[in-house]
Formats: sequence, C-alpha cells, structure tokens
Amino acid sequence: RTAVPGGLSPTVAPEMAAAPDAQAWEPQQAAVAEAQLWEASAATSTFPAPPMASSFPHARPTGVWKPLEAKPPPWPHRQASTKPMTVLPREHREVLAAQRQKLAEQAFALDRNHTRLERDGEAKVHRPVPFLELPAVEPRPLEELRAMLRQAVVSKEGSQPQFALVTGREQEGWHLLCPESYVQQNDTVEVMKASDVRQISVELYRNCKVSVNLLR
Repeated sequence: RTAVPGGLSPTVAPEMAAAPDAQAWEPQQAAVAEAQLWEASAATSTFPAPPMASSFPHARPTGVWKPLEAKPPPWPHRQASTKPMTVLPREHREVLAAQRQKLAEQAFALDRNHTRLERDGEAKVHRPVPFLELPAVEPRPLEELRAMLRQAVVSKEGSQPQFALVTGREQEGWHLLCPESYVQQNDTVEVMKASDVRQISVELYRNCKVSVNLLR
C-alpha cells in the first residue's frame, strides 16, 4: 500500500508497482483528485453535480441530473384545455357581431349624451339676440328650399358652371370647363373630368360641345 501525496486517502497502486515508469500514475492521480473535489463541492452546493466529474474517459460519475418538474405558477390562472376548441357556425358569428355592433352604438350614444354639456375652459355668458322674433308659420320643407336655391343660381347669368362633351372622349362623360382658362391664341381651354376632378387636361375649345344649361 502506498500513500498518495496531496493529503488524499491511501490507495493501492498496482500500476505503479508493475511499471518502472512513475509517469503512468499521474493520470490516475489527477482523475481521483478531481472526483473527490467534485464530491466535496456537491455536498455543500445546491446545484446538481454533472453526470461526469472529469473529462477523462476513465473517471467515474459522481451524480445524476435531476428530472425537470413543471410547477404551477403562484398566481391564479385558468387551467389549459386539453380538447380542441369548437368553432361556432358562420350564422352564429354574424349574429354575435351584429349584437356587439348594436351595443357599441348604444354605449357611444350614452357617452355622447352624458358628456354633451361638458366643455373645456371657463363658461361664458351669452346674451340673447335683441328684438328676436320667432316665425309664426311653420318652416318650409328642405326640398322647397333647395328648389328655390337652384332657381336663384340658374336665373343668374354666369353663376352656373359650364359642362361639355369632348369630341373623341364622349365615353368618359361630362367635363367641366375651368373658368378663366381659355387661351385665345391657341383656342384651348382646361377641362376637368366630372367623375374624377383630379384629371385635368387641355383641349381645343372647338372640340368641346358646351351644354346650354346642365342644371335644368
């Protein structure tokens, strides 16, 4: 029996007795020292020891990894469903969407009525209009007022816009002649498409078939 240097426990060293070369004992001594070091650290540490305590192939394992454990969270939570969710039919989803839309409109109307008297800033005192008299008869209907306004616009010369059909572009519909865009030297005028006012082009005035009164 031979005492291992370094303060370790005595052990038998048959390889050292059989082999004349003392260097054959160095790998064994390093492996045993490292294994005992891992055992001492694993006894005082809360972390699990690795499966192999040494990188040497002949070193023995000093511990086994503990299996992972799924622990529930400390806060309240809903249990996960193990079954797939069933999708509602399309008709049922449309009914629910209509109900949500109706409830949203009602909530918006209630909130608007609740805050209609609130304003930002300080209040101001408004005096009534002096000598204000309410009409004794009922107000005229909206259609009658529109007809009166149209008649006033049509009867006034130069108050209504001029529309024309451009020769070769009749399929595009009516075009509006831009006022004060006529160039006498070139006999051209700017026209604007009635269906899309962003489309403006320059056309010969003689190719524009001007309507007498498009509003009538």
